[in-house]
Amino acid sequence: MTTATALIGVGNPWRGDDGVGHEVVVRAGRQLTVDHEVVLCNGEPSGLLEAWSGRDLAVIVDATHGGGRPGTVRVWTDEAPAPSPAVAGSHALGVSHALALADALGRSPARLVVIGIEADDVSPGHGLSAVVAAAIDEAVALVVAAVQAGS
Repeated sequence: MTTATALIGVGNPWRGDDGVGHEVVVRAGRQLTVDHEVVLCNGEPSGLLEAWSGRDLAVIVDATHGGGRPGTVRVWTDEAPAPSPAVAGSHALGVSHALALADALGRSPARLVVIGIEADDVSPGHGLSAVVAAAIDEAVALVVAAVQAGS
């Protein structure tokens, strides 16, 4: 049996700021006392569907590339539109494609929160840029708040 809540970190920690999703969900998971599962994935749609299927709540964290100021944190919920394919991570197919596929297949989570952190540098290499690292605490707090609101 899977837990009701999944914290899903999307990205690749070997591509600079693209690893921020992993870092945020791991840190948020350490702060939560409610039952949850931390899932790290690369953003491939079938992996995302597997991670959130049957969940009461899925909180997804990913780097975004929408032309905004690096380090900016944005939140999308069931009530707000999800990021467009042009804004969803550095993956060939990303979160927005997986959301559309999940809707078509009836495999969406009951509740969904997507937290995006605008990336600065996704070139090969391990480690986050200073501006994105500075946004981690804000993103972690948003993850924790989303889970606590859903509990």
